[in-house]
Amino acid sequence: ITLGNTNPGPATLSANLDDGFPANLIIASPNGLAGTCPGTVTATPGTNHIIYASGATIPAGGCTIVVNVTSATPGAYTNNIAAGALRTTTLGNSPGATSDTLTVIGPPTLTVVKTASPSPAVDPGQIVTYTVMVTNTGKGPATNVMLTDVLSPYSSWGTAAGFTFTDSILLPSGLTLGTPAFSKDNGATWGYTPSGYDASVTNWKIPMIGNMNANGSNFTLTYTVRVN
Repeated sequence: ITLGNTNPGPATLSANLDDGFPANLIIASPNGLAGTCPGTVTATPGTNHIIYASGATIPAGGCTIVVNVTSATPGAYTNNIAAGALRTTTLGNSPGATSDTLTVIGPPTLTVVKTASPSPAVDPGQIVTYTVMVTNTGKGPATNVMLTDVLSPYSSWGTAAGFTFTDSILLPSGLTLGTPAFSKDNGATWGYTPSGYDASVTNWKIPMIGNMNANGSNFTLTYTVRVN
């Protein structure tokens, strides 16, 4: 909240400045209270009001009040301060209203479906293709997406093509394929380089590049193994 004062001297509040938030928007814990306004500012975590107490002085040039807020409910929250809400003993009341809107998005919700073809696969030397489909059904983007998998001890990682990434046409994910990493000791260390159909590979991981879009965006990842 920025309180302006273009006069050469301070302005003294004659009444509390009470900034009330819309429903479902509250002061966070910790409240992060900061700024340059002297006097008493009350911003109790869990409540929906900031109060700048009567008797405080707004210095020449103005000052600011900074508070952290939070919401567990997605939506657009418009914080209004009415005309005349700021009252002073010497310079009158604030002539105009002011407002700003905070948009709260929901969290991501990722679902993963993995299928194998053919299934079942029982013959030694048989090639199996795994398809992994990842969907973000949430209302917010997913950041730092990392794909990981544990290979069966009865299969060998392989193929020169490695991973094939296919993005959705209708609901693109916004991601691209990062650089895969492999482990031969169940994820204790990474950096192993597979060779051909390699039974030593126990795990793989891929850090995806970008943020995954919300509202049903999806992609698929395919790779093959050979039955030992």
